[in-house]
Amino acid sequence: MSDEIVQPLELTTKAGTAEVGSTIGVSEVAARLGKSEKTVRRMLAKNELEGATKTPSTTGDTWQIPVAAVESYLAGQQGGLVPSRVQASVSRVQELEREVVELRHQVEIRDMQLQERERYLQTLEALTSRMLPAGDETTKKRWWARKNKTA
Repeated sequence: MSDEIVQPLELTTKAGTAEVGSTIGVSEVAARLGKSEKTVRRMLAKNELEGATKTPSTTGDTWQIPVAAVESYLAGQQGGLVPSRVQASVSRVQELEREVVELRHQVEIRDMQLQERERYLQTLEALTSRMLPAGDETTKKRWWARKNKTA
């Protein structure tokens, strides 16, 4: 570690420089991130830049984005701080992976139960076929085709 004095981050804007703690507009954010203004507006709609505020004006809505939010986003892109949305997505993926493992285990149990029942049915069919007499005409013909033996 060095004993350097850390200066506040500055962004170059149309009006000069903006220190961390101040706000900048959509065009300045787009220039800083290397993205289009439309992409920045989509990011703002998804709340990817925390602390941004939208204020109505006569020419349309204007956004004021904190410089710290832009720096935080850049740090997350460069492998520094992980944005909270990415962290939430990672934990959700891990939760779903655990659920998949549990469901696969349940499927294996159901498959074993099904195989056991199939073996039981085969046994029942074999026993039933032994119990029926071999020459029983009633089992071979439909009820309307049978001759009435009592008449």
